[in-house]
Amino acid sequence: MPTASIKTAEGAFTAFFSEDGLARLKFPTNHQSDPRKKSSAASGTPHLRRWIDQTRKALQQVLAGSKPTVLPPFDLAEGTEFQKAVWLKLCTIPPGQTRTYGQLATAL
Repeated sequence: MPTASIKTAEGAFTAFFSEDGLARLKFPTNHQSDPRKKSSAASGTPHLRRWIDQTRKALQQVLAGSKPTVLPPFDLAEGTEFQKAVWLKLCTIPPGQTRTYGQLATAL
């Protein structure tokens, strides 16, 4: 699965892509990443490079408190039907707003 390290002021996110889009996003941790680990995106297809760029820009916008203008396609294939419903509902929460688990459950 192709991956890309996306460096931000908050740390490095790791994006995992399938043939259908962004499949997983690993958030930064306090652990130092292995400097030998390289992104497999440089040799990727044009659509993979576009998805990485879209992911990078969306992360920058979200971290700046703005709504992303463009998102990469999401590959939700590995989730259960319930997980997919939750993920899609999470996408409807406006930037800067929060929902409790109870509010999310009620909305679902």
